[in-house]
Amino acid sequence: MSPSPADSFYRLRLLSDHEGRLLALTLGENGIGTDARNRLVLEGRGISRFHAGLQVAADGCVLEDRGSKNGSTVNGKPIQRQPVGPGDVLGFGTVRCVLEEISRDDVELAVAVDWSTRGKATTLLGGTSDLTAGGSAIDGVVLRCVGDLLDRLSLAPSPDLEGAMADLNRHLGIRGICLVEWPEAGPGRVLAAAGEVGGLPSRDEMSRAEALPQDESFRMLLLPEVGLATARLPRPGEGQSILGLAAFGTAVVSVQPSLLAVCLHLLHRRSETAEPGVAESSEQGAMGLRLPEGIVTGTSAAMTSVYRQLGMLAADEVPVLILGETGVGKEHLARALHDSSDRAAGPFVAINIAAVPSELLEAELFGIGQGVATGVSRRKGKLVEADGGTLFLDEIGDMPIALQTKLLRVLQEGEVTPLGEKPIRIDVRWVAATHADLPQRIADKAFRQDLYYRLAGYELRVPPLRRRTEDLPLLVGYFLRRFGRKLGRNVRGVTVKALQRLQEHAWPGNVRELRHVVRRLVYLCPPGQAIDSKHVAEAISRAELGAGQGDGFELGVNGLEEYLESHERVIVQRALEQTDGNQTQAANLLKISRNSLARRVQRLGIGDGE
Repeated sequence: MSPSPADSFYRLRLLSDHEGRLLALTLGENGIGTDARNRLVLEGRGISRFHAGLQVAADGCVLEDRGSKNGSTVNGKPIQRQPVGPGDVLGFGTVRCVLEEISRDDVELAVAVDWSTRGKATTLLGGTSDLTAGGSAIDGVVLRCVGDLLDRLSLAPSPDLEGAMADLNRHLGIRGICLVEWPEAGPGRVLAAAGEVGGLPSRDEMSRAEALPQDESFRMLLLPEVGLATARLPRPGEGQSILGLAAFGTAVVSVQPSLLAVCLHLLHRRSETAEPGVAESSEQGAMGLRLPEGIVTGTSAAMTSVYRQLGMLAADEVPVLILGETGVGKEHLARALHDSSDRAAGPFVAINIAAVPSELLEAELFGIGQGVATGVSRRKGKLVEADGGTLFLDEIGDMPIALQTKLLRVLQEGEVTPLGEKPIRIDVRWVAATHADLPQRIADKAFRQDLYYRLAGYELRVPPLRRRTEDLPLLVGYFLRRFGRKLGRNVRGVTVKALQRLQEHAWPGNVRELRHVVRRLVYLCPPGQAIDSKHVAEAISRAELGAGQGDGFELGVNGLEEYLESHERVIVQRALEQTDGNQTQAANLLKISRNSLARRVQRLGIGDGE
């Protein structure tokens, strides 16, 4: 049965273009040639102004040459008029392209990427009359936002602030939103958030914003360079603190300022009218965190719970043990915990136990005195460096048993003894992390049980990415924007089918693996196009090949040259990725000349990103 136009689409992939550029086809006639009046404008030797026409219909495609000087070919054979199907190679002069059939869900976008404009900060003003304009399209959005917000704020025993942010993020169609409190001094403090949260304006910036005409207590500020719109409201009776809603993404320019003001007013009134003790408990129930710039909080129940626990732990000094698989972002959470605590002004010192050779680990942690050995200079040690702040011991499960004994003594006595020096008093907040099964390591006599109890004053378990795939669209969108800007390759977004492929992947490397895969996707996808399921399949297969998960070679199926070329492509691609597309630096990594690398890039069809 032939596919209907509602189910399938066709496109051409240029084989002679090292970017692998994609040309979309529409139903009906698609003119091909060098003239700008053609549907598909191609450049190359031997192409006529009106070279050929490709007719696309529900029952297939037909290619017809229009009397071009050099003719048209299908699979290398000259034609005048011939039906063509998926996989056929069409030739026009020196240009070769393959016809591809794609399903609707590999065309429609599941994740659209907004590329923020840059410019000076401006004010965005609007009156409350905008909310009641009869028959306007904004009415339905306003009613849903306000209705859902009231539902969330009426929950007992405390309002669901994270859920309220998730609802607003969804209704407004933006990248992220957060409820913020600016104290009299210091940075803004995120009370609840959903989606991608970037840098917040300072109190000084907010003081320069203009008030809404209908209410002097509200101020709206639009910062196009970060796609941020913020409404604020002073909190009477709480010193000079300010409550605000910050919305992120280029779509904020279409958000009615008065809508944010109304939502913020509802949030403020809910805290005013709450029963005694409820407002305090609601703030404890919210995240209550100062989050690093660019954080993607996600809206999954699993991660909402993690951040809620972090918010409660920030005000305490209890040692925290963060448990989770490799790549889930344990250090990121430890940093958020430090930044949100009373020790934020002190140092945050991190050390990965597994990354330091065992013979050097003691000196790294405890330090060395001057003149202990010939040619050895004094080293302070991470424990002393963290005095007054937070010490993050990553992969604590890999610490040698002898050093565990020394670390336990530091925990018990509050002092560290560098090699060759007297004891030094230290005051640190202890945060450790591991992907290992510590109870099993204790049973195997590889980890001290008393050290475990000292470090695990509170255990925070971070879910793997495969158990919170609802956060994938936000994470993918963030990484696409980040790498797209860095590499100068603007990707339109991710198709529905491509997102499904990403959600089906097991993600053994979690968010760290996702970051590397999205970076590969930015390289694989031609600029200005959308990432489809084929791009995802190739990016994940490259990641698995690079990780050594099977060599992919089958005797009798793969030829040796094909096998070697596939590995060569992965190695060259990895070098380009590590150097952000700089061919000179990549050539140095590969120990070949830049000209040799350029020839390989062209032969292998790799986009160099420069």
